Amino acid sequence: MPPRPSRFALYNWFPEDGADLVHPDDLAAFAAMGPPATVFGVGADAAGWVLLDAGQASFRVRADLLRPLPAPRYWVGDTVRFIKSGVPQRGIVARVGWHFKEAAPMYYVSQDGKRLKKTYHEQDLSPTSAESP
Repeated sequence: MPPRPSRFALYNWFPEDGADLVHPDDLAAFAAMGPPATVFGVGADAAGWVLLDAGQASFRVRADLLRPLPAPRYWVGDTVRFIKSGVPQRGIVARVGWHFKEAAPMYYVSQDGKRLKKTYHEQDLSPTSAESP
């Protein structure tokens, strides 16, 4: 897993915004990625392209639609604790999204390689080491 990014942003691109905003080699995968409310780590700007990191995938885009965000407390790959059905659980942050109404990150967590249906807010999660329950 690459190191945690130091800058974060939304990039709410839709096809009607223009295919020229996403690198041609990344366009199909970026369009198929799903909801636009993904929090991205923002990487280097090279040759006019900004690198967006979604944790398990990265994409090159033009800076036009970048909307900077504060750093989320957790990032993709972080091990977290949470309560599920009244029982303390441990999982891995699989994706970080953005809740527009609350103007806050929301977290998608996986257990045993399967993403849970529920989304979590920062107050629902706590950090843990991989060894603790």
